[in-house]
Amino acid sequence: MRTHFFDKYRTEGKSGGTGLGTYSAKLVANIVGFELQMETSDAEDRTCIMLGMPAPS
Repeated sequence: MRTHFFDKYRTEGKSGGTGLGTYSAKLVANIVGFELQMETSDAEDRTCIMLGMPAPS
């Protein structure tokens, strides 16, 4: 699922949902010039969602 986290219509392990939440978030971020990424570490048992915003000019 990690490699498809931001894909359209992807969902895993829940009974409801459309699979559009993270896809929509990434799409909106890209439209406004931001970058949305996910980083995971099994060794540290953590997942981090990062929102990158350009520096003001």
